[in-house]
Amino acid sequence: MSLNLEETILEELGIAAFTIESGNVHFATTAMTLVPWFSFVKGASLTVNIRRPDVRRALTEGKPMIVKTPKGDSVWSVKPFAFQDRTLVVVRDVTHEKHDQEWSKLLSYHVVHEIRNALNNIVLAMEMIEEPFKSKVESSISRLERLAQQLARLASLSEETRGQVFLVELATYVQDAFDVSVSLQPDCATAVWPVNKDLLTIALTNLLENAQVYGKDPSVTFGPTFITVSDKGPGLPASIMESLFKPFVTTGNVGLGLFLAKRACEIMGLILSYKPNYPSGAVFTISLPSTPNMDLGGGS
Repeated sequence: MSLNLEETILEELGIAAFTIESGNVHFATTAMTLVPWFSFVKGASLTVNIRRPDVRRALTEGKPMIVKTPKGDSVWSVKPFAFQDRTLVVVRDVTHEKHDQEWSKLLSYHVVHEIRNALNNIVLAMEMIEEPFKSKVESSISRLERLAQQLARLASLSEETRGQVFLVELATYVQDAFDVSVSLQPDCATAVWPVNKDLLTIALTNLLENAQVYGKDPSVTFGPTFITVSDKGPGLPASIMESLFKPFVTTGNVGLGLFLAKRACEIMGLILSYKPNYPSGAVFTISLPSTPNMDLGGGS
């Protein structure tokens, strides 16, 4: 039986989770099967999959629990999510927690889930929408679907998934994909950034799409240690400066583009900054934090 969308996302993000339908366990992620107090028997009752009554009780109540084992106590957080036909239970070992990465992944999963649920409802209602509104709605649907894909992808990547990005090749991609003015400084013709290409593409894509939708005459400049995305539109109001890169802060649409760009840069250790363009517009700059210990040349 193939996995549905939610189960696939949970599996790819490495989240420990399982589903209960009519009192039986029908799905468990690989991470969940490694939990010591859980024995996955597909289609069997919760009692068979979790033999300890104290653990079953805590899972049912959605309360944090302490599991006593011969090796010592382990602390687990539990979060059940009720859907129409099943309950999704997400668990997490917080005994020696050092980061909030898994909860960030879980948040990303739920945002993706809610976005796609909303998109499904909109698509079903498309027959009732006429032009000129229909084309605008279709464009928004495409934008939301891309954001959902990027969010899921973002959560699955880390600072350890590095590579080599040749700025010349990236400049060519940007020019072809977005049909914008691109300039490349002479001293970055052989520049190579030691970052993840997918993450850098996510950051640039969101900055450029925002510039095309809300700005005017967007352009991109590549330097050896920076990339700028500029436009000559109305710019951004001072009232949102403090929360500019937070999710759902927007002057017009969904409000996830700058958040995704900022998060992608943070994972790579890059800096994303904003300043007004003059006489009008916006300038966003992605830059390396420092260069002394980074090889920016193409040689070995």
